[in-house]
Amino acid sequence: MTDIQIRELRREDMSLVRKLYATTKNRLRAEAYDRWCFFDTPWGDPVGVIAVDRDLCVSIFILRPTMLDIGGEDVLGAQATDLMTHPNYRGRGLFVSVVEECFRIAATRGFEAVYAFPNPNSYPGFIRRLNFAHVGDVFAWEHNLWLLRMSLPVWGARKREAAVEELRSIEPAELQSLIRASNNERDVCRIKRDQAWLTWRYAKASSEMYQWYAKRSPAGEIQAAILVGERDDSWGGLGKDVLRIHEAFAYSEDALATLLTALIRRAREASKMGVRMFVKDARIESVLRRAKFRTAELHPLIVRRLTTRRFSANVHHHPAWRIVGGDFDAF
Repeated sequence: MTDIQIRELRREDMSLVRKLYATTKNRLRAEAYDRWCFFDTPWGDPVGVIAVDRDLCVSIFILRPTMLDIGGEDVLGAQATDLMTHPNYRGRGLFVSVVEECFRIAATRGFEAVYAFPNPNSYPGFIRRLNFAHVGDVFAWEHNLWLLRMSLPVWGARKREAAVEELRSIEPAELQSLIRASNNERDVCRIKRDQAWLTWRYAKASSEMYQWYAKRSPAGEIQAAILVGERDDSWGGLGKDVLRIHEAFAYSEDALATLLTALIRRAREASKMGVRMFVKDARIESVLRRAKFRTAELHPLIVRRLTTRRFSANVHHHPAWRIVGGDFDAF
């Protein structure tokens, strides 16, 4: 391993990284997606470390910056995203070397916590060798139109659906007041949702087509809003037959239930296979159950602290976490 150089990721390295991705995953993401995902975040460039053998990238680990809301306190955190090693270079200890160097650099830049949703292949290494804690699991919920073949949930749907509309333009202040009301719990851990995050996360370069839907009161106030995504052609057809709910904000469960009723009906009319949402929030999950969603799969939530400072909430306490679709990124 004497010819292998381990160093910090640079912008000009992305072509090498993309080649490694194609080799390990047998597919390639859009170049615009990679630029958006890693270098266009509101919190600056990622923390990344690569192992290079001459002109070949043989291992990489990337932390994407994310501002966390930990018990009402802003904490600079990151999501662990790309962790890859070239098939011909496995078993040489590169996995641990690039990750530990990445964490060392991240700590010097002020990052305090890292979270991830590892796949089964990387999970054992994160837990056994990299000091991550398995906090708990987060479920993907699904209303499977193909399997259920049953009548849609009602809740007075015909009368209420007239008040459901598409939000083709959003007044930031109007939506932010709804977000604040929806995220009014204390002593919880979540990815901070503000206008900067929403604008970045749901940019066109993220390779999905998004649409907000809203339920308004008779006076015109937004009572609930959901963000629905459909994957574009850059995914190679993967997941195009499913509507994915990325965000859900509501003043009441009934308002959110009305939106789900309308969305399920639209999904059926568009011949979609189903509606899906990745979520850990008891209030939202309660409404999903009413709408005949079922848990489809689970993903482990793992966390590693990079500081000894005491936070306002416990990041290792599973009930404290609130996770919603847009937090989970697994292209």
